[in-house]
Amino acid sequence: MKSFVFQSAVASSLLSYALAQSDTYPDYCYNTNCQSYGIDFQNGGTYFQNILSTDPFTALETFTGCQNDTSFNVLIDPDGYQYDCTKTNMQPDSLPELTTCSLNKNQLWSGDWSVLAYSNNGECQPINFERDFVLNVATQATLTVTPTGK
Repeated sequence: MKSFVFQSAVASSLLSYALAQSDTYPDYCYNTNCQSYGIDFQNGGTYFQNILSTDPFTALETFTGCQNDTSFNVLIDPDGYQYDCTKTNMQPDSLPELTTCSLNKNQLWSGDWSVLAYSNNGECQPINFERDFVLNVATQATLTVTPTGK
């Protein structure tokens, strides 16, 4: 699924919607600090993707301090279009979770990309995390070196 959206507007509207759903939270929510971390694509990083690969774009993430819920994930291209990705579990803490997106690696191009992860976080305060990174997309070059003896 592909739809046009401006990155900041997506993050802002998703968070506004989630916050509007609940203005009070159960007592156990106030001692939590839900966080999400990118494992293979981290905020501010630069990464290579092989344009000859027909594999779908995937990203690993982990959550800590979150409720037993699922996160919705979206890949956003440099033009602001968004691509749905699979949901990821937010529990147990620190367990790497793989999200697979509806865009193949051979459909990527070089530029500034983002992954958004958002959730109602159970009955607690909703979360919305954005990881921005640069992709360099090209043909992978392989160099084979054979040592020779003297």
